[in-house]
Amino acid sequence: MSVASKGLAWAQRRWFLVALGVVALVGLRWAHTFEVYTAVDKRWSVLLVMFINGLTLETSRILAAMKRPSRVVLGVFFSYFFVAALGYPASRMLSGFQPDFALGILVICAMPTTLASGIIWTRMANGNDAFSLVMTVVGHALCFLVTPTILSLTARASVRLE
Repeated sequence: MSVASKGLAWAQRRWFLVALGVVALVGLRWAHTFEVYTAVDKRWSVLLVMFINGLTLETSRILAAMKRPSRVVLGVFFSYFFVAALGYPASRMLSGFQPDFALGILVICAMPTTLASGIIWTRMANGNDAFSLVMTVVGHALCFLVTPTILSLTARASVRLE
């Protein structure tokens, strides 16, 4: 097998990472070109991604995932509180010399699982993408309550909010 065909086989197996890298490089190099799209309402993009992901799922798989609420609750719990519990010590270590970065870690760790990490990565790992979709929807439905609570418990102790 030639080097070119091995490289092509590698890129085909990791198409998402390759595409993500290309988008990141294009965005860094030609960011000003895409300023036209800042007027687009981002909610429509999220709606479109959720709809496309939902189209590929069988309704029976989504209903099966919803019939096991304990798994969804456990998944949402870990995505919020376990990650926040890991992020808190990391932010405390950085708060002395990088307070803005430390606060950023707390904010990121208090957010719900995103579409990309919740659905796309699960699908790429041949996981249960129906469960992942339900967990992402539930996590986002609760974020207006859970995220401020986590931030009030963690950020108040290490960073003064203005």
